[in-house]
Amino acid sequence: MHISGLRVGIMAAASVLALATSMPHAQAQEIDAAQLQLLLQRQQELLEAQQQEMIRLRAQVDALAARQAEAEAAARRAQEQATVNPLTREDFEDAVKQAEQANQKAAEAQQKAAQAQQKADEAAEKVATSESNVEFEWAPSPTIRSKDGNFEVHVRGRVFADAAWLEDDNSNVNSGQGNQGVASELRAARLGIEGKAWKEVKYKFEVDFADNEVDLKDATIGYKWATVGQFKTQNSLEEQTSARFTTFLERAAFTDAFNLDRRIGFGGKVGGKNWAVDSGIFSQNAGEEAINETFAVATRGHYALDLGGEQTNVVHLGAHSRFRFCDSENSDGISATRCANESVQYRQRPFFHTSRVRHIDTGTITGVQSDVLAGGEFAWVGGPFSVQAEGAYTNVQRTRDELNSGDLWGGYVDVSYFVTGESRNYSKGSGKFGRVKVKNALFEPGGFGAIQLAGRFDYVSLTDSDAGIEGGEQYSAIAGVNWYMNDHVRFVLDYAHTKVMNGPEAVNDADGNSSINGVGLRAQVDF
Repeated sequence: MHISGLRVGIMAAASVLALATSMPHAQAQEIDAAQLQLLLQRQQELLEAQQQEMIRLRAQVDALAARQAEAEAAARRAQEQATVNPLTREDFEDAVKQAEQANQKAAEAQQKAAQAQQKADEAAEKVATSESNVEFEWAPSPTIRSKDGNFEVHVRGRVFADAAWLEDDNSNVNSGQGNQGVASELRAARLGIEGKAWKEVKYKFEVDFADNEVDLKDATIGYKWATVGQFKTQNSLEEQTSARFTTFLERAAFTDAFNLDRRIGFGGKVGGKNWAVDSGIFSQNAGEEAINETFAVATRGHYALDLGGEQTNVVHLGAHSRFRFCDSENSDGISATRCANESVQYRQRPFFHTSRVRHIDTGTITGVQSDVLAGGEFAWVGGPFSVQAEGAYTNVQRTRDELNSGDLWGGYVDVSYFVTGESRNYSKGSGKFGRVKVKNALFEPGGFGAIQLAGRFDYVSLTDSDAGIEGGEQYSAIAGVNWYMNDHVRFVLDYAHTKVMNGPEAVNDADGNSSINGVGLRAQVDF
């Protein structure tokens, strides 16, 4: 075996040996940049030591081979001497003795050389065996996994950079609380890890640094059908689909107005290839602190009907519900929007998140025992075409008989079309949309990326006069175009016209009405 060949094997394996010896399974998720630098330094030191050992063993083999050659040459010379010059008995015995000693030394040298070669082969085999245990993948972000499939860690993240121009027709509030002009924000700046341990245990941890704050998003541990930690309640196709893969800059208005969010809880899921039922019980959000926490229960089910054909042709049907208990005392630290202290609040911005104003707002509704949300989902994907729609209803249940229950509702319908022939990536098993697969990515031969055209009508009502709830109504008409440079980078351009009716006079005109127009742009990358 050549030393150069061994160096290649040892260099590939040394990193794995160092990784395996320096990092227990339970700590594999906590590698940061400094630890990785230290790990690489230790790998380099081990590689150099192994190289020196191989050089020493090779030198020993060469020396023993030289000694064996010298012994064989001495034996040949003695034999030639005996042939040319007649030997006395004493000379003959001496020559025989010298030949035996030479042969013995040659045999010893050969044995030592074989032992040295065996050690070198064992070292190389050990390195080769270690190399097969771990593999690295660097695109689109670092992933480390064991080849046996038992362990994996993947670095994940996203950046959404948004800018929007808004025009509010209520000039009387523009100088105070209205919307006017250009605004920008980092809508998302997330970093985290996800992976699995011992094959069956899955984990995910992600933090958002947008708005110059630290906001814990998902922090979960999953085993087969069960999940524990902080994650979204099981509601709405639009909410369950990651914002990386939704069609427009913002989700439907009712998802925020009815406070669909993440909470700490326990969830369980059963399902098949084209259906699933997912339920959970939840307490508060990780960012809240309360002595007496509220709780919520949520359930979502879906069925996917595959219509067949050469292109994607599938129909999604789903339903979901959520019950929140609000009749808790001493729940200081929990926002009214979370439903606590016998109170709840519902509110919503116009379409763009850069708006400083929530033009529809119920204010704090008191005397609330609980609220119940129920919704229906529909989607159809037929090749490049897609239709998606949802409706959701919230019933506000009061603690006293003289207070009427309130009924609030919202919904949307949208259509989209890929000019370049792609299709929205729908998962029949999970009942939500995933990453679009771009056919001809930019910077590839003949590639331009993917173009998607879309339109949506969105409505939400936070008014029930019979129950004394006067939050207002709002609809938005939205048109957008999305350019996908590749599977992980896209630009989103949306125009929205939002009409507010019977909202709070403080942020609308004297009749509670407003008209807001805007254009928004997002540059997005995720990994």
